Amino acid sequence: MGCTIYQQEKFDYDQSIQYLFNEPYKNNHFKQRLEICNQPEFLDETFQRINMNLSQDQKRFQPQKNYKWKRLTQQNIDHNLCHDFRYTQIRKGELNNNNFLNGLRILSFQDITIKKVFLTKSIKNNSCLILILNQQGLWQQIIIDDYLPYNMNDYPLFSYYDGNDCWVQLIEKAFAKIYGCFDKLEQIVEANEIIRDITGAPYLILDVEEFIQKVKNSQNKQWMFYLMNEKKEIFLFKKFEEKMFCLDLSRDVQQQINDFQNYQLYYIPFDPQYIQIVQQISIPIRNQQVKYVIEMKVNKQSHSFITVSQRDLKFGCKDYYGQLHMIIYDKNNGNNKELKRIYSKYQQVRDLTIECDLAIGQYLIYIEAFWDQQTDYSLNIQSYGSGQVFFKQLEKMEEKEKLELLHEMIIYHSVDQNKSIYGNDQLYSVKSQIGRYKYLLFENKTFDLTLKINLQYKLHLVMVNYPYNDLQVQQLQILPNERKLLTFQILLEKNDKHQFEVQEKDFEILERLRDNEIIEKAMKEPTQIIYRNSEMKIYNYRLEDECALVYVNDSEQKYIEQNKIKLINLSYKGNKNPGLLHIELQPKEKQLFRFYIVDRNEKQYEFECNQQYRFE
Repeated sequence: MGCTIYQQEKFDYDQSIQYLFNEPYKNNHFKQRLEICNQPEFLDETFQRINMNLSQDQKRFQPQKNYKWKRLTQQNIDHNLCHDFRYTQIRKGELNNNNFLNGLRILSFQDITIKKVFLTKSIKNNSCLILILNQQGLWQQIIIDDYLPYNMNDYPLFSYYDGNDCWVQLIEKAFAKIYGCFDKLEQIVEANEIIRDITGAPYLILDVEEFIQKVKNSQNKQWMFYLMNEKKEIFLFKKFEEKMFCLDLSRDVQQQINDFQNYQLYYIPFDPQYIQIVQQISIPIRNQQVKYVIEMKVNKQSHSFITVSQRDLKFGCKDYYGQLHMIIYDKNNGNNKELKRIYSKYQQVRDLTIECDLAIGQYLIYIEAFWDQQTDYSLNIQSYGSGQVFFKQLEKMEEKEKLELLHEMIIYHSVDQNKSIYGNDQLYSVKSQIGRYKYLLFENKTFDLTLKINLQYKLHLVMVNYPYNDLQVQQLQILPNERKLLTFQILLEKNDKHQFEVQEKDFEILERLRDNEIIEKAMKEPTQIIYRNSEMKIYNYRLEDECALVYVNDSEQKYIEQNKIKLINLSYKGNKNPGLLHIELQPKEKQLFRFYIVDRNEKQYEFECNQQYRFE
């Protein structure tokens, strides 16, 4: 029952490294960028000055009535690209895009990350501007012109910086081009996603205990913590020596927040020395779910953040995303024990990050993803940390090996570390939870006992990997030397209202049938009868975990058979290839041969016989 992992012969890596505050623009677009910058009067033909690029609602903004397009270079104002970064000067226009602006307000305290966005360092006469943003973990160049919408009073129609700087307007236009139009920015529900798109840095959502511990041990002043209340208002958490305060980014005031229970708590580990490693992984989706294993190699001990990002069509709706589970599994440990795990809890997420300290060696990253409908997706995996790591896809890993790996993780990280024992230390039931899924793993390490059990579970749990039953009672049988995994999906949306309500109502331990019992059952309820004559019969009897041949000689002669047997998913006395069986039955004698199933996941099991027999 051990976990067998497919081994790669060697690692072949070709990954560029990026530092957070460096300009990650050295890519295939570099020559194209120079050509565009040399063009006179650049016009962006892919994001034109038309009504549909402002709003999906064609009646919301009307040209010659609500707005007009103007070039920055044609105005009589000495514009700076990005020079001033006071969060109080970031203004909202005629869009309700507070979450987008909150992301910019937070980043105004890290002005170097804003400057990094602009590959074009000044407003050029040819009006071409090139920005670089991190989309799903990959850096992409966004090319725009300097046409911006203004109202009829010559004020910016949408977001702007109240001063001579125009970085707010230009970043907003770049995001509008990515999302499809300006008013789609109103649908952004998380400021942290905008921060990741601009910086590439990961973000973590912490619980209260994690947040307090992280702030207490924080030594890097560039690390950032912020809070969001139910109204999506942002409070920046600042630490100066022993003094700590929260800064209201909407009203420019400081206030004390003593109770964190009503806030979502975020942590962004800005660090100029941390390295980014990015790799795109194309994963075909079948049945709205995928299980994937990636090998990770670490050559230098490091503190790292491993992130998996989903492809984003910019719907601005969290329901669009799937649920992600990610577990990092330590292959260096002799007992193959899990290092750490992270998962989405009760909602879909775009980015899922785990923070971990990695020793030198090799690790497995186990990823599960669940979507509401079948679609063609891709996932990106990224490392951000103090040392360089390498990723390698394990494309040849079979589903059975992935399942065995999941079994090992569930056992190690079970809810009840003592586990349940049914009067026998070889019979286990292990309970665990990963995200919205509860796992119940049964293991029968015996060779002669069968566990029969009735499970009872609440209405808010649905069994997803077993024949569906409208009743909340499920009958289960775990055969000798077998593991059986049950997965339950949690239907409730709130974590604090749910408990693991799967109860083992009653159980029965059955011993494996003795030889005389098998002979009796085979003769009464045979699967098949082979006649040699009226007094010599062979009874073929099939059970759930074994097959049996019962030879019954009621004649007055000795029966001899040379049976060359070929087993399919069966073994005879532990031998999968027993070869020639010499069978002799005296008159009035019975003889039993038992064949045990090797792999219970395989439905097919049988044997082929090439028999020669005679009577003496």
